[in-house]
Amino acid sequence: MSPIVARIHHSVIAVDFRTGRHGHRVHRLLWKAFPGHPPGAPQPFTFRRLDRVALATPSGGRVLFLVQSKDAPQWPDSMPSAELMQQPAPIEYPLLTGDRFIYRVVASPLKTLASSRARKNNRKVRLLSAESIWQWFERRARLAGFRVDERTSSFSKTTVTDVKFDMRNDERCAIVNTRAQFDGLLEVSDPDALKKAIEEGFSNRKSFGYGMLNILPLSYNPS
Repeated sequence: MSPIVARIHHSVIAVDFRTGRHGHRVHRLLWKAFPGHPPGAPQPFTFRRLDRVALATPSGGRVLFLVQSKDAPQWPDSMPSAELMQQPAPIEYPLLTGDRFIYRVVASPLKTLASSRARKNNRKVRLLSAESIWQWFERRARLAGFRVDERTSSFSKTTVTDVKFDMRNDERCAIVNTRAQFDGLLEVSDPDALKKAIEEGFSNRKSFGYGMLNILPLSYNPS
């Protein structure tokens, strides 16, 4: 059987601290690298802040972000608040049922409120308990085409205050999210679904820097 192949591009950008401290501002900046996707189209990339990585500059600190996309981004020659640190690198992952990979997911676990009015308005609230967050992750993993190896998997959670900016007038509102990071080993159960989750995102709130699914083969050697 021929494998299903997930194809993505990885870029790394350094963003000035004023912009980088708010995921929604970074999201607006990254859209400039995807001019073929009109406003209102599904977000063609996921991104996340790289752990504990900052660069000192004469004008202040900068924050590094990993950007993952199916299409190759077209980075402008110059960006007023950011610098491209790693050119887009194409990566292919052949996927077969039963294959195992190392994974990392950074997500904001949410649930839809039970009332009919809330469901109609798609109103969601964040999950708080470790048990509910893990159950949410297992459900999402099944939909995304993989089974989690519980013996090797773990997660951590923090409460963060994200800021949403209005693109018309730069007004802002604070949104409290649960940031959860999941790490471990997975087993492919549905290659097509996993390909879609890798290329398009694992979960919601991608505009705040959540929803990226990263995988590596078990044979991966960083050296």
